[in-house]
Amino acid sequence: MNLVLLFIYLIASVVLRFLNLTYRLENNAKAYTLQAILVTVTSKALHSLAGFIWPYHRVSIYIIVVSTLLLATVCLKLQNKSIDLKKYHIDNSSNIQMLKFGLPLLPGCMLIWLDSSVARLVIRKFLDFSYVGIYSAGVQLSALFSMVSSGFICFWGPFVYSNYKDTSKERQIKTMSKYIVIIALLFVSFIVLFQDIIFVFIGSKYETAKMFFSFLFMTPACSLISEATCIGITISKKSYWLSVISFITVSINIFASLLLIKPLGLIGVAIASAISGIVMLILRSFIGNKYYKINNAGYHVFIAVLILILLCGLNYLLRDYMCLRYIVVLSIILIEFLLYRKEVCYLIKMLIGFINQNLKKRNN
Repeated sequence: MNLVLLFIYLIASVVLRFLNLTYRLENNAKAYTLQAILVTVTSKALHSLAGFIWPYHRVSIYIIVVSTLLLATVCLKLQNKSIDLKKYHIDNSSNIQMLKFGLPLLPGCMLIWLDSSVARLVIRKFLDFSYVGIYSAGVQLSALFSMVSSGFICFWGPFVYSNYKDTSKERQIKTMSKYIVIIALLFVSFIVLFQDIIFVFIGSKYETAKMFFSFLFMTPACSLISEATCIGITISKKSYWLSVISFITVSINIFASLLLIKPLGLIGVAIASAISGIVMLILRSFIGNKYYKINNAGYHVFIAVLILILLCGLNYLLRDYMCLRYIVVLSIILIEFLLYRKEVCYLIKMLIGFINQNLKKRNN
């Protein structure tokens, strides 16, 4: 029975992945992000909900398999009319080029998986097993950032590859890092600012995760920023650099986790993960900028790293001084607004324009 359920789940997951990729190929960021969120909710949120109501593993398995199958069926029905498999036919010469580009990425994919598992393995080895659940709960919350950024990544990659040789679009590509930096910084800053409210909703059982909660957002924030600063690596087809960088960051994560877990516990593992994320951002940005120059990439990466360290570090050090912590976080947010005031004004205007456009459509 378990093999049958596994087979059904794998088939449904493959179908969802294919349907999600069709949205990405069509540059449909809104549909891609919505579908990615639904997949995450189905696979993770429902699993957690099932654990609270029926704390039996078999019930959770049934819920995940059935919900994934239903979601795949609904998405397939909705996209069935718009999918033309002939559009995705690739000739043999393109296959060879993709293999040359993709094969060096395989070690990197394995290393990324290892990097995300290092913390849990180290915690399980040196601490009580219950701490794995506490840390995993914090990681699940930080995954919200990845879901939000996936929409940008869906649009950004195809846009860059299609327009990096176009002089009229080159300026947009080279200045995008400023907007990504401020969006990432503001997102993390407001999460830290409202973390007390967030933990009220998720319950007191996860109160322990609050002390290292902010550090878990550093890696996804650095990953998002690096998407705008490391494009030179993929444009130059030097994809092996991504695997080399992944190897370095995983090694740093393992070493730092083993070094910090005994004196600091869970917070040490979270700091190790944050350090590896910062190293990944710096290396990707530095190497990517060698092949494709991004305007003031070094300055924006420095600002991002400095603010993230100050934000998360001070939030941890001042955890017992609530009023002072709020003042510090609000001051950092104000500094972000001042440093990127032009970009913030532009983003606000764009958001207001988008809202007005949608209101007009509804009125019509």
